[in-house]
Amino acid sequence: QLRFVSEFGMQAFASPEAQRTFCPPGQNNVFGPVMENHQKHPAGNQIVLDYVSRLYRYPKNQDALCYLSELNEALSMQVAVEHYRRTMPRCMGALYWQINDCWPVTSASSIEFNGRWRALHYAARRFFAPALVSAHVPGEETTIIGNYRRSSVREVHLYTVYDAPADTRGTLRWDLFHLDGRVLLSGRKRVALRYGESIRQHTLDLAAALAKHGRDHVYLRIALDVGDTRVSEETIFLTTPRFLSLPRARPRVSLRLLNSTEAQLTVRSSVFQHRFSFEFPGLPHYATDNFFDLYPDEPRQIRIHFRRPVTRAAVLRALRTQTLADSYA
Repeated sequence: QLRFVSEFGMQAFASPEAQRTFCPPGQNNVFGPVMENHQKHPAGNQIVLDYVSRLYRYPKNQDALCYLSELNEALSMQVAVEHYRRTMPRCMGALYWQINDCWPVTSASSIEFNGRWRALHYAARRFFAPALVSAHVPGEETTIIGNYRRSSVREVHLYTVYDAPADTRGTLRWDLFHLDGRVLLSGRKRVALRYGESIRQHTLDLAAALAKHGRDHVYLRIALDVGDTRVSEETIFLTTPRFLSLPRARPRVSLRLLNSTEAQLTVRSSVFQHRFSFEFPGLPHYATDNFFDLYPDEPRQIRIHFRRPVTRAAVLRALRTQTLADSYA
């Protein structure tokens, strides 16, 4: 069977750059008449705000709200697609609606009308990777009043999903980190990867660690390596992201111009940063990755392809960055 993930699963607001193509200054309030005219779902904006408020803290401004709506759209699709892929052979794939837009709009697209990739499109490269590491986290978290919660989350089931034609072997890795940088537990397992197989490779019981350190202070990093190449990686939270006590630090960014239309961006952070993103407003481009996690003192290199010749000074002037911790005051 092939599953189809519906358009109305989740939307994201048009990016600030897309909004500037149709919104006069001061008229980009998401419930204002201009933005509502660029929303064709009768309750679309309310739905986006509802889900964003369940997952994330109150955004500090409109740009942060747009960023959070993209994270929410990407996560919604990731959860659905990875579920379908883990159920192989009952389900042998998934398609999602929609890829792109014909105008600047709030929608469920992964590419905006001007060709800009949303967080979902970068995430799709990861959750549709031929060799995938995926986590199923059973249990529920219920908010009672304020920050008082009940949670039955304690286990994490680690799966490998493999769709490449040639069988191979890999290494499954997991590391539980405290947000202060300490490694609380680690593990490795050699795994066989065979075409069309989804296998539960390992189950982690984190009850003791969560009781000792608190679920608001930890994150789980899972990865799959084939040879010397990391083919899949993800961060798993054991609580809703808005409850996490995320550290704050300004990522260090350096840029090297390779030629008139290509550059290499190198990003490093002293602390864990969730969904680091970058933009170059006014400079149309394609990047090999974006909206990714930064792990302490591990540099990430990204190749940027610009649609027209640029200078290093112009690129650095245009550069804007964002992380989840930056999205709220």
